[in-house]
Amino acid sequence: MNGATAVLGSALRVAATTAAASSLRRVASEAKMQLSLAILMGVAGLAGVICLSAAAFIVLRDQFGAAEAWSLVGALYLLVAGAVYFIGRRLARH
Repeated sequence: MNGATAVLGSALRVAATTAAASSLRRVASEAKMQLSLAILMGVAGLAGVICLSAAAFIVLRDQFGAAEAWSLVGALYLLVAGAVYFIGRRLARH
């Protein structure tokens, strides 16, 4: 009885280790995929910000001038950053 219990215990330990390793690999793969998607979204967002800033600057430069265009684009980003900051603080409190 003692030998059979030891063999059964070893078999269960191997099965549990294999199942845990498989689960860990699956979780690591999902985490890697989410990180990759987050990085790609950041790159896409940065490209969008650069393109929209360039377009806004070109339109504003034709209307006002280079200095005024830069100041208006900067003011827009200042307002957006302030809004994100205050929304973030409000969400952090609740």
